Amino acid sequence: MAEIQIVPVERWHIDHVAERMRDVDRKECLLIGGMTGKQALEHSVASPGQHWAALFDGEPAALFGVATDTVMGGGVGEVWLLGTDRLRTDWRAFARASRPVMDAILTRYSAVSNVMLTENRLCMRWLAWLGATFRVNEPFARFLICA
Repeated sequence: MAEIQIVPVERWHIDHVAERMRDVDRKECLLIGGMTGKQALEHSVASPGQHWAALFDGEPAALFGVATDTVMGGGVGEVWLLGTDRLRTDWRAFARASRPVMDAILTRYSAVSNVMLTENRLCMRWLAWLGATFRVNEPFARFLICA
């Protein structure tokens, strides 16, 4: 099992994850945001909010964060995650390591939400483990996690 560290995002993390991004994450960036994976990472990290890198044995495997959701408002955060194939091999360790971060997020926001592709099963599994409920309208799903 990998040693997982959750750290603030650095520039090299963005480049590393963008070059190795999972195909489903690239597809999600294009279909939902109209951006390349690198553009989506840069946009997300530049947005107001908190952003982290998940390092697996020192290597960036995912970037994730939360921003104020301007559509839903009312104390709802918009959570995002984009990662590499390394997530597949050590997703349980990542889930455990990310739980305290999500717990902290939910002390700041009444809920977190976003839209994703339903084919992004790994992220759906992670979000369900964190307590998400889903509203599916193929090929998209909106998720919600309440505090």
